Amino acid sequence: MSNGLPDSIIGEYFNAIAKALESATYGKETAILFRRGLGGEHGFDSLRSLVQIDSLHKEIRIVLRGFEPRNVGFFKALIVEELILSVKFYVISWTTLLDMLAGLVNKVFNLGFADTDVKFDLILRNKHVVTSDLPAIFKKYSKALDMKAVKRHRNEIVHRGRIMDEEVKNFYEAQNVLRAKRYSLLKSNHISEEEYKKECAKQTEILFELASREKATYEAHYNTTVEMIAEVLSSLGQKAIELHKPKAI
Repeated sequence: MSNGLPDSIIGEYFNAIAKALESATYGKETAILFRRGLGGEHGFDSLRSLVQIDSLHKEIRIVLRGFEPRNVGFFKALIVEELILSVKFYVISWTTLLDMLAGLVNKVFNLGFADTDVKFDLILRNKHVVTSDLPAIFKKYSKALDMKAVKRHRNEIVHRGRIMDEEVKNFYEAQNVLRAKRYSLLKSNHISEEEYKKECAKQTEILFELASREKATYEAHYNTTVEMIAEVLSSLGQKAIELHKPKAI
């Protein structure tokens, strides 16, 4: 485990299937039909979506480690541009993960949407999904994950190249101001090199503290995301079995 996160996040899907098949609710015929379905196109598409979700999860774990200063010899190093990149990578990866989760819902429910047409909000409004427990699960976590704000943040990054993280933005601006005090061609009263180095050292301390807070914030956000995904996958695993029950008569 890294960052307190599991190596894989798709286990709940298979756990729900195993529990359902072991329960008295479903007969042997349901189990046989379900296992046959795994080898078909529908079953293969669902498994492929699960693998893609798990792969992105592993990438996000790496992204979260990017908030930490790098070891350079006996020292630790970090520049604010690296911190900005980590924020961008996390926000874009997280919203992509949400879309991939919607794609899995599309596959499990066999809704028939093409991958390019799958949108999170669209899938949740589908009449078959509305009657499931998925809308309640997403609603339960919507506030804690601040889903709407993260989606706005993603749009700002993708379309304007800007982050909406005010603390990081303020630090970036403060660093540019300090550089201007020493090197700007528009100023004649530059600060001394000694004073500049002293202020840079102070900013480095501030940056390390900021990076630590940012890491804690985004890790907490993703830990909550993993909790939500576990509930969603458990529900989808149950649904995958239920879809075969009417056929087993």
